[in-house]
Amino acid sequence: MSKTTVRQKIGLAIGGVFLAANVPSAFDASSAGEAGPPLAVLVADSVLAVIGLVAVVVAYATGRAMAIRAAAGSLILIALTAVPAFFSPVPPAVRLMVGAVVIVTVVASVLMLAPARSRAEEPVEVTLR
Repeated sequence: MSKTTVRQKIGLAIGGVFLAANVPSAFDASSAGEAGPPLAVLVADSVLAVIGLVAVVVAYATGRAMAIRAAAGSLILIALTAVPAFFSPVPPAVRLMVGAVVIVTVVASVLMLAPARSRAEEPVEVTLR
């Protein structure tokens, strides 16, 4: 059992909220005439969100590096399924939301995967007399 840093816990919290918001995405399928992601992508996002949410809970409770990596990986895969919206004819609001998804994913993943600072890297105050 390793110790999770504050930075990692913040990343896990951000990622957990994002993943929890993605769990019901399979139930939000667009109708046949509307533009939107295919049902298979929505189901994959829901499955990845559940896996990532379990990994976030395990990582937050135990601090295991493998759980942190699994949570970050599921975040990254969900963001990758949203990237095609940049290249398809969708409204600008959708592109803005996809951009926000990518930014939240990057921030949460960087915070989760940030290594702990060692004592040698901490700044030392030197006073001269």
